Amino acid sequence: MSQRLDTMRIGELAKLAKITPKTLRYYEDFGLLPASQRSESGYRLYSWNDLDRLRFIQKAKTVGFSLSEIRSIMALRNHGEVPCDHVKALINQKLEEVHSQIQNLKELADELRVMQQEAEALPSCEACVCEIIEHHDNKSQQDVF
Repeated sequence: MSQRLDTMRIGELAKLAKITPKTLRYYEDFGLLPASQRSESGYRLYSWNDLDRLRFIQKAKTVGFSLSEIRSIMALRNHGEVPCDHVKALINQKLEEVHSQIQNLKELADELRVMQQEAEALPSCEACVCEIIEHHDNKSQQDVF
């Protein structure tokens, strides 16, 4: 610990939270952490509450919340509101996004299987770039030109 038992410097907090000091400063600049106190010599000082907030941030990130979403959750709590309804709405939105991504990935896998079969049937040749891609008729993509 640093000067007092209830505070720690940026390196100490970063080590406990298993992040870099640069990440910690970013979280502070982004509004996920309150502005740190400063020691007389100008060192950033953090509390155990800051470590709890960092653990919350890390846990929220592991379930797919963006830093902006996490900031919105924390802002509600900081203003004395219970953010659970907001979190439920975010969860529902995330689930819709995940289902959409899964569908898109299934379609991509189907497209790649077709392409794989086409590639096996094509003889090697001197195409412009790659005969496999040039020969393939992509069913899921509109013309981009």
